[in-house]
Amino acid sequence: MNRIDLPILHTEMDQVNREKYSSTTTLTAIELEVFPELAQAQWLANMMSPSLWKWEENLPKRRGGSPVRRKVEEIKQYLIHAYEFCHMEEYPGLCPSGLTDIETEDARFPDSPQKQKIFQELRNIFLHGSSTVLAELLQVNSVREYYRLMDYPKNMIPRWGNETIDKMDAYKHISRSGLGAGKCQSLALLYASALIILGRFPWQNVAVLWFSPSHVMTYLKEGEGYLASNKRIFSAVSLQNINEHTSVVKSCLEKEKLSHVQMIFGNIHDALPHYSIDRGDLDSLYLHLENYAASGNASPSNFWTSPKEKTYIPFPWPTIDFSGVQSAESLQNIVYDYARKFPGSIYDLAMYAFRCIDVKYPEIYAYTAKNRSSRIKDLGLETVEQMLEYAQNQFSWDSIFPSPDRIALPDEVILFQRGTHRDRALLLYALLANKFPHQEPFLVFTKTQSFVLWNGILLPVQPNFHETEEIFLLFNSQGSVKAPDFNTACFS
Repeated sequence: MNRIDLPILHTEMDQVNREKYSSTTTLTAIELEVFPELAQAQWLANMMSPSLWKWEENLPKRRGGSPVRRKVEEIKQYLIHAYEFCHMEEYPGLCPSGLTDIETEDARFPDSPQKQKIFQELRNIFLHGSSTVLAELLQVNSVREYYRLMDYPKNMIPRWGNETIDKMDAYKHISRSGLGAGKCQSLALLYASALIILGRFPWQNVAVLWFSPSHVMTYLKEGEGYLASNKRIFSAVSLQNINEHTSVVKSCLEKEKLSHVQMIFGNIHDALPHYSIDRGDLDSLYLHLENYAASGNASPSNFWTSPKEKTYIPFPWPTIDFSGVQSAESLQNIVYDYARKFPGSIYDLAMYAFRCIDVKYPEIYAYTAKNRSSRIKDLGLETVEQMLEYAQNQFSWDSIFPSPDRIALPDEVILFQRGTHRDRALLLYALLANKFPHQEPFLVFTKTQSFVLWNGILLPVQPNFHETEEIFLLFNSQGSVKAPDFNTACFS
């Protein structure tokens, strides 16, 4: 292998922002509670995905009923036949994201009201067993027993990673049913994304409702109202039926606190002193939801987060008129432009949730891969040769993402058994960084190739490679440098 001249890497990010931006790539339940705006980034990433826009080609066409009902039914029928709830019995926590512990997660984040709230809820659920509504929804006596945690220390909890649409679709490669999959929050945001993009409903009429800690649902404020719970969506009339699915919805409406209401361009959270949903839109939503619940024979609780004693701070960035957006690519261009103009905005965060390589801080992907790749510890690879062989030859060469300009994390490559040269390079980097923590590797990207530079040696993840292309990106968890700020013709 040839040697390569190296710059000194240093990131501009402080540790708080590193955790926040890293969280856009993993989207665990805790991360979404600590940083509520990450769900909006996930929502935008769904809407930017060509995978969502392709639904239009296969939506079942319905006849009869109002235009609103027809479009809702078309989206529901497609989603019901394409996805299932992610419930994987073979994993502790029933989720392939693995387990973590309360103390490790607590140490990651700065103190905040929403952090205090979620960690108190987690202690109530897993340490004290006092979440009666969640136990009722799961129809169990013990939440810990339901999640297969009885043989683990009490502080161990599921990571509950959530998914954008492309990762949800990837489950079809490993599920027995051949369907995509996601948890309640992912399914709720998928419904919300489809209602805006495919249903062409105004974004002000689509809200994601967080009945914390038990459930997440999506509400459409059209007609008499529609409430989506997991794969199903209920009109007020269908909510009157008595079955296991309507009982979940009614239990949330009647017994659980509506702690967080989210629109794509606005939030209200019971733990935060400010809100950004227009007061008129919020009042209209609550009135509509109350009438919907009453029509469905549900008696809504009084525990809905209120704007009273909170300060209204308008959404600080431009909004998007989705009615004028005609393709995934045009929406990507809008979000990309706003991300560059407004650092730290939900548009900026959405680029990382979308896993775009062309971002200001690509070191975030290395930081996440190095610190959040739980699956690599189980591989038992001891030598550099074994790691290189694994990265080169273990997987299918396609990816969970339809473009090589997006990157999958190592745990996703291992779980779904597929990865581009970009994905494999990040996997090899994580393997080396964890095995040799005092010799952190570098990721080296050219236009068509990806390498890992370790201990002065350039390791190719592609079986056929050449060293004539100029480097356009070099990074690791410490920072990144891009052409033209870097001597790209640095192979020697």
